[in-house]
Amino acid sequence: MFDTVIERVGFTIEGIKGVTTITSLYPHIEGAGTVLIELGSQEFQNGPVTWKQGVLFNVATDRKVDIRTTGALHSYRFSNMDDASWELSGFDLDYVHAGLR
Repeated sequence: MFDTVIERVGFTIEGIKGVTTITSLYPHIEGAGTVLIELGSQEFQNGPVTWKQGVLFNVATDRKVDIRTTGALHSYRFSNMDDASWELSGFDLDYVHAGLR
């Protein structure tokens, strides 16, 4: 089994001056197995990421994960939890505008 981690930090939703709250993530994953999905946020560029507790996503049965995180910049991490194969082609987010910095 290979340990698989897909991670990106420091992306904006409404530009660098907008603060947003992510409430749900809808991953576009095909395959099998279980994936650990984590979201985090940063208050400024190159700042520390505050990661929220991860949520297990069953590729065969789940549609979305509910994770709440607020910040100017956001981060995500997808990690495999078993030896099953899966492919991530993207995701959709539910979010709300939470103010300006």
